Amino acid sequence: MSTKSNCYGCSMTGIRRVAGFSPDCAIVLHSPKACGQIIREKDGYVMRRYTPGESRPAPIFTSNISGKDAIFGAQNQLEECLVSVIQSCSPKYIFVGSSCVVGVIGDDVAAVCDKVSRQYGIPIFAIPCCGFMNGGYEAGMMAAGRFLIDAFVTSGKNQGNEVILCGILDKTNNYEYEFICEILSMWNIKINAVFPGYTSVRQMEELNKSRAILLCGSYTKIATPYCKIAEYLGQKLHIPVITTPDPIGYQKSMDWLAKVGKQLNVETGTLASSVNKTKKEFNDILESYRTFLANKTAVLYFPALPKIPVYLDWLIEFARLTGIIMKGICVHVTEETPTYATVEEVTSPLLQLGLPLCDKNALPDADFVFTIGRKKNAPHNYISLPYIHPPFGVRGFRDFAELLFRCERKQYHTKALQFAPLTPGDRRELL
Repeated sequence: MSTKSNCYGCSMTGIRRVAGFSPDCAIVLHSPKACGQIIREKDGYVMRRYTPGESRPAPIFTSNISGKDAIFGAQNQLEECLVSVIQSCSPKYIFVGSSCVVGVIGDDVAAVCDKVSRQYGIPIFAIPCCGFMNGGYEAGMMAAGRFLIDAFVTSGKNQGNEVILCGILDKTNNYEYEFICEILSMWNIKINAVFPGYTSVRQMEELNKSRAILLCGSYTKIATPYCKIAEYLGQKLHIPVITTPDPIGYQKSMDWLAKVGKQLNVETGTLASSVNKTKKEFNDILESYRTFLANKTAVLYFPALPKIPVYLDWLIEFARLTGIIMKGICVHVTEETPTYATVEEVTSPLLQLGLPLCDKNALPDADFVFTIGRKKNAPHNYISLPYIHPPFGVRGFRDFAELLFRCERKQYHTKALQFAPLTPGDRRELL
């Protein structure tokens, strides 16, 4: 077994995931300035994908621990930092995360937070983790989530027609979120909140109007902290947590509709209507693209082992439905080992796809080479797989089909140019 879980990482990153886009929160990192920059950049691809008018990421501040502070302590700096944040930002609550340095020098972060909290009358939550120490990412995320639930969530009658989504990192251009919103709208069920990550204090106080919690993003074990937060929230509100296979690909999307609809007690006619509509949308996509993709060959290629386990059952299903012939899988094992798993944990789900092993000689002849981390100078037939954010629901399915269609058309026109000169009419058609 791996000594590192798929949730291995810094606890301060876990705190940021919980605070996310909360409009009422400020994050203070009792750390050197470099740690704050790393935390900002690490989730930058998620936290910065917002558009004007949407919630912005919760602001991050650091106490800026220096080498001298690492010897004599930095509690006074933390207190000054907290006071400055309160006076300049007026947050309704503050998360305080600590770096590994604080775990070594032994600053009493909780005492400082308690002092400033009583002085200014706002909740300040000191997360009992220090960087990679004391549980790391998962423990930091769990502690932050529980603090919010204990402080702002109260149980109620839970008779509303609303649900809570748990596990959505980013609502912008998120296939899963869009699919769930569309289906719930068909069922006349409202989304009370996306927790944690997007909830204001007022929204947390109104979570007791919800009838259920819908767990999202469980396709990867990185979602483990969200599972635990959802369970803890469900116990507080006395409502069920609905866990089903994520709607990735055709069959899992249809299964998701049937299982979630049943657990939410959706009226039989309404459920059947949504199932038929979704099935028709998938069939329309297949009819549109199968003509161009059928009998094309493909190879699954990994130039190096992925950092985390990659689950590609949806890709095999997509190939079967569109008529793409999967010729095999080529895995180039280097000396570099996966970051968050063992070699066996990473290779096992790939081998379970049932594809024959092949070498690099199969790549040039394939119409498509499915890979991860496609380089800019890669051949035109290389397709970068969306393995971290797979194609959920109808739109994800359509966009992936469109990606392959464009790749196929580009190859087709390239080959045509090699064997025949273009006429003016051909040029106009290509343009």
